[in-house]
Amino acid sequence: MIDDMRVRELTEELAELDRKKGDVKFKLGNVDTRRGTVQYDRDQKREEKRNAERNANISRDLAVRRDVGLDLLSLAKTVQNQLEGPYVQQVSNRLDRMFKDIIGADNSDTTGVITSTSITSSFDIAVSSQHGNSLDPDFEVNGASQRALTLAFVWSLMEVAGTVAPRFIDTPLGMVSGTTKERMVEAVTRPPASDETPYQVVLLLTRSEIAGVEDVLDERAGAFSTLSCSQHQPLDLVYKWAEGEPYSRNCGCSHREQCKICARRHDNDLGLRFREEPVA
Repeated sequence: MIDDMRVRELTEELAELDRKKGDVKFKLGNVDTRRGTVQYDRDQKREEKRNAERNANISRDLAVRRDVGLDLLSLAKTVQNQLEGPYVQQVSNRLDRMFKDIIGADNSDTTGVITSTSITSSFDIAVSSQHGNSLDPDFEVNGASQRALTLAFVWSLMEVAGTVAPRFIDTPLGMVSGTTKERMVEAVTRPPASDETPYQVVLLLTRSEIAGVEDVLDERAGAFSTLSCSQHQPLDLVYKWAEGEPYSRNCGCSHREQCKICARRHDNDLGLRFREEPVA
């Protein structure tokens, strides 16, 4: 026989368990929600932390770069001040001395057209003439003096820089003649003194540039080589030694010699002696 009372008790207990089960599910849902919120907040904090660390690293890098930049700027200003001061003055003084030596000017302010040359604070070359007048190097100085001025400037830069290196000069004697040409060659081929920076000079000269300075080359040159181009035959070169496209070749002739490779139409007028050189 079924006990109704017992059934009701069991039914009520099951209902109470269902209610408690629902409460637990509700609480679990709240916990899951809070957990999701906490995880989201955690992820946000982690991202903020990573951004903060990244920004901190960037700030440190920027600070280091700023310090390095300031150090380099200070160094550059120091070098600039040194270059704009003593070194520019050294170049200016050497430029003036060498230029006067080449053009044959004395150190008097009352004789000669050009009395002095110098480098201005804006790094321009200034040429002074009588009564304190200035000459424009581009338009009021003749071609020979322009060549001498350019050579003296470059030479003074190399001397003051103190760098050991060969000095190649291509056709420096154009528009220069007479004693000025001789003094220019003497100036650039003068052996360096014991307290000067060593250097080697290589001059690339044409026949016309060589004319008149042979004796200086005899005394100063240690080696010679003559370069000729087949394109100059027959108008200039006497002998034909190439077919097809023009090309250049050198021979062992000095400035006083000619051969079947380099002989030119007017070499005999220059008194060049002929030497045998294999053409093939």
